[in-house]
Amino acid sequence: MLVFIQQGNEQAFTTLYRRYYRPLCQKAFQHILATSVVEEIVQDVFVNFWFKAASLDIEGNVRAYLYATLRNKVLHELRSASTRSFYLEKLKKLERTTDHEACLDTIF
Repeated sequence: MLVFIQQGNEQAFTTLYRRYYRPLCQKAFQHILATSVVEEIVQDVFVNFWFKAASLDIEGNVRAYLYATLRNKVLHELRSASTRSFYLEKLKKLERTTDHEACLDTIF
């Protein structure tokens, strides 16, 4: 199937998508509970795969490639969410602070 996808065969890609979309979503839901975020991540896995397929050298193990890509994207999302949360908390502290010196300490 990989060879067909690498040649631009959309039907082969659709077959791959239908086979792995749900299992990839289920795996992502183990770490991320937001449906929209999971769907976006899994869609991104497939979009990236489609555009990179011609240049991939994955020795035919498409499943392993898809799950590794999913893992990396989930980890990236978790790090991004953690960073957003960290700075939102700093902003909340900043809003409660009237002392400008303390404000600077909170930011830096």
